Amino acid sequence: MARQAQMDTRIARRLLQKKKQLDMYRPLPSFTVQRLHDDLRVMLTYHSNAIEGNTLSLAETQMVLEYGVTINGHPLREFLEVTNHAEAANQPRGRRREDQERTNT
Repeated sequence: MARQAQMDTRIARRLLQKKKQLDMYRPLPSFTVQRLHDDLRVMLTYHSNAIEGNTLSLAETQMVLEYGVTINGHPLREFLEVTNHAEAANQPRGRRREDQERTNT
C-alpha cells in the first residue's frame, strides 16, 4: 500500500495564514491578475526553456516576450523556443475563454 506524503504542520499553518491574507484582497483587480499571469508566463517559459538548454537569461526571456526582439549573440532557435512556449502556455487560457463565449451565446 502506497504511503501518502504529509506536509510539515508548521508549513501547513503558514500556508493557511498566507491564504487568509490573500483572501482579504479578493477579488483581485483585473490589472493585478493580468500582471500575475504575465509574470508567471515569463518565469515558466524561462525555466522550462533553461531545462532544455536555452541560454537566454530571465531578463532576455522577458524582453523576447514583451517586445518581440531577438537577442544579439543568441541563435534564432532560442527566440523561437521562447515565443512558441509562451504561445502554447496561452492556449489553454484562450480555450477557456472560447468555451465561455460559446456557452454564453
